[in-house]
Amino acid sequence: MTLRFGLEDNQELTLSQVAERLNQSLETIRKTEHQGLKILRSHQNKIKDYLLN
Repeated sequence: MTLRFGLEDNQELTLSQVAERLNQSLETIRKTEHQGLKILRSHQNKIKDYLLN
């Protein structure tokens, strides 16, 4: 997620770029991203409360 969305350096990478950098398949990166976003969405109220307080 950090590489994909540029959370550390504001440099967003494509799925292909992340896969190449991590020496993983494009499908593995896609599935990992999907699972990470699913987890974040399931906790969106907690995240919102945290960010607002």
